[in-house]
Amino acid sequence: MKISVLKNETDYNKACKRLYDFDFKGNKHTAHEIQEMEVLTALVEHYQNRRAKFDLPEPIEAIKFAMEQKGLTQKELSGFFGGETRTSETLNHKRPLRMETIILLHMYLKIPLSSLVNDKLNIGFKSKKKLSQAQALKDPKLLQKFRNELVYN
Repeated sequence: MKISVLKNETDYNKACKRLYDFDFKGNKHTAHEIQEMEVLTALVEHYQNRRAKFDLPEPIEAIKFAMEQKGLTQKELSGFFGGETRTSETLNHKRPLRMETIILLHMYLKIPLSSLVNDKLNIGFKSKKKLSQAQALKDPKLLQKFRNELVYN
């Protein structure tokens, strides 16, 4: 078989059929056939990866997933959102996520930024102060001070 880049579905199907045919031959492959299988496998994987579409989770679902994984309640997250009411409204899709909230959730709960927004942001604090995840969850007033220190472009 002539091996070339898989440019379309037809090429992909031919390569898959050829690999399938190798399966029926069992373990009796020549060195040339083994090399052909390796190349075809790489081409098929590359084609599949180019075509694969992985949807990122919706931001609120990403937050709820993180809450579940970390055993957190809405009340414990109130410092990130600016209060219990705002937390509830945001998690129930009645209020949009604020940029400050997105940044804090990313920094302290380690929710991937790509799950919370589509653009990558350069984030940090104006001062050199640090706040641990435990402090952020335990003391909403302290977290509020850090909200005001956020710097992002």
